[in-house]
Amino acid sequence: MACKEWQLHLEDYRLATRVYDLAVAALNSGPEFKRAWENAEKTRQDCSRSRAALLHHEHEHACVKGTERSAATTASDTKGHSGG
Repeated sequence: MACKEWQLHLEDYRLATRVYDLAVAALNSGPEFKRAWENAEKTRQDCSRSRAALLHHEHEHACVKGTERSAATTASDTKGHSGG
């Protein structure tokens, strides 16, 4: 079973993806585009950091077994890199 820390990393990643989705949805061609773009870029980077932390924990802690492992980890394992 996954440990509490892994569950926290997963929840952080889920939240980061939601925030990024909202930031991208706010993009438009109006006068606020530059600010919205910068916000979307910041949230994309936050999302990437959250994903990297999740993957790092999975690789280092080995608390996650089989189907509990994130799909991102499973896909990156088959490609021979850690992703992120």
